[in-house]
This record gives sequence, structure tokens and C-alpha cells, in this order.
Amino acid sequence: QMVRQVGDNQYAVRLYDYDTGMPVEVIVSGALHGERSMLGLGRTKPVYADVRAGGGDAPELWVALVEKAIATRHGGYGAIEGGKGNGYRVMNELTGQKARTHAIHEFEDAHIQAQLKAHLQSGHSVYMSSRLTPVASDVAGNHAYTLREITPDGVYVLHNPWGTQHVEV
Repeated sequence: QMVRQVGDNQYAVRLYDYDTGMPVEVIVSGALHGERSMLGLGRTKPVYADVRAGGGDAPELWVALVEKAIATRHGGYGAIEGGKGNGYRVMNELTGQKARTHAIHEFEDAHIQAQLKAHLQSGHSVYMSSRLTPVASDVAGNHAYTLREITPDGVYVLHNPWGTQHVEV
């Protein structure tokens, strides 16, 4: 279990040490970093992971708690905003498995495409991130995506963790 309640509004989040791959437990409070709502109703909403992003009626608190634990390990939200925490490193901390990184120009290489397809077929997660200036207009700049598929004609189908704006490039 990745997140478990350990006290009144206190949660233990299981991550993995980047260097050793060993599990580490990060204790965080359920109080989430927030900002004033634009509605002016005096309520706050999380600045980063939105607990209602899944579209359901019940909030999904675990996403925000995991993000808070990663931010805690990296020195705060500012240290991970926009991929500053190195996405491949964060994937390692989430899964305990080593991750690799490739530059975007390598994705047209048939050997790299074959490797990525093999990872997908083996059930591995494949994470991709965009640069500040993205390669396509519908790709958010400085953002992370999960690769869902590479079509036979070489189109990359990307899932946006925000739950919207999924793209094909």
C-alpha cells in the first residue's frame, strides 16, 4: 500500500530511495498547499494535484499526498514544479525501478521506437516530458505525460495526468 493513514490527518507515503532502490516512508499531513479560489468564496484548492481531477464525486486525496511526499523529499513544491525534480528520478522514487531518459529527436529512431513498444508490451510505464517550448501546439510546455501507445504509423499517444488534453504527436 503506497499511502496509509497513520494518525489524525497524518499519512505515510511509501517511496523508494533513488540511489539504493530501498523503500522509504515519508510522513505528510493531509493539509494541502493551497491558493485562494478565483471564485472569491474563501475556499482554497490545491495548487498542484487536484483531488477532484478524476472527475468523480469523491476526492482522490492519495494523488496530492504522493505529490506532497515527493516535494518534501526534494525540498518543497518549487523544487519539483514543471519537472524540476527530473521526471526519470521521480519515476524511480515512485516505482523503485531505474528509469532511462532519451532526447526527443531520438524518438524517430526505429530502434528507440522498438524499445519503447517493448516496454509498453511488457507492462512497463513509459514517462515522457515536454520542454518549455513544446514540439506541438497541443502539448503543454514543461509538462509530463505517460506514453500509452505508439501507432503503426509512428504516432505517439500521450496521456496527460491532468485527466484532460490527451495528445497524439
